Amino acid sequence: MYGDWWIDDMGKWRAAELPGAGTESAIPIGSDVREQQTAYRQLGLVKALLTPTTVTFRWDIWYASPEAIESMIDFLEIDKQPRRIVLDFFYGGWITETLYTPARAVARIRQTMSFRAVELIDTIFVQEQEFGSIDNSSDVIRGGYEYFKRTEHLFDISDEQAFKSLYSKALVYAEGESEEFFFRLHVGQNAAISRVTQSSLPYSSVVSSGVVSRPSGRYGKMVSAAYNGVLRTREPRLHHVRALFRRENSEPFWVPYQRLLYPSELSDGTPVFICLSDITENVNIPFLQPNRPVPTHV
Repeated sequence: MYGDWWIDDMGKWRAAELPGAGTESAIPIGSDVREQQTAYRQLGLVKALLTPTTVTFRWDIWYASPEAIESMIDFLEIDKQPRRIVLDFFYGGWITETLYTPARAVARIRQTMSFRAVELIDTIFVQEQEFGSIDNSSDVIRGGYEYFKRTEHLFDISDEQAFKSLYSKALVYAEGESEEFFFRLHVGQNAAISRVTQSSLPYSSVVSSGVVSRPSGRYGKMVSAAYNGVLRTREPRLHHVRALFRRENSEPFWVPYQRLLYPSELSDGTPVFICLSDITENVNIPFLQPNRPVPTHV
């Protein structure tokens, strides 16, 4: 059984069809944000998208019908086809988690549902990692570190292809007139923050290069708290971050990412630091896990 389905509040699977499709058993819900919000919140539906290699479930933890949730679990317990399982659920914002066995997916669904009546307390989490764990970081972070430590100046190019790739993903800052200000020299077109925000940051403004930046709002202050330390000590730092972002005309979404702050300098000796981030599910910040405190220090 492939295709797009809605699991209704009685646990019945019904074809997902656009209005006017005329299928008797279908649920006519379009892609408009308001229609989707009605489906997840007012009707308590679960969306299922099935392909030969992947099954994706989408639901709102606070509002999904218990019958729809149990029907989703029943499917996972009897599905014999080896597939990647994507759980895309809403808790203050959308978040995606990928699992590879039905048993783990079922356990995770039940775990998240224990938060059905739990109010969202915080939306920004930053955790510093022991730098010795850099070898366990994502390919982007680990590769960036290996490249940066081979160069003395920012534009010393030992591998042009590697440099171009990293530079397109990085932000570069220099010290401003005071500890509260930083001069943003560069924002890579493929930088994680550029991809996520699409001209919209939580509590902040558009990210652009060639400007003096004073981190504002709680998000800006938390993620920039380590900047001065890196400039002062000239030692790299590694962080894991999970934050809730918002874009205009769309629902909020959680972004987990790893971040490397690496000190460097320009050819004239001006101290700078590179901020290289990689969006990944692999962050050491628990999310909707009972009895797992979330550290917020930087």
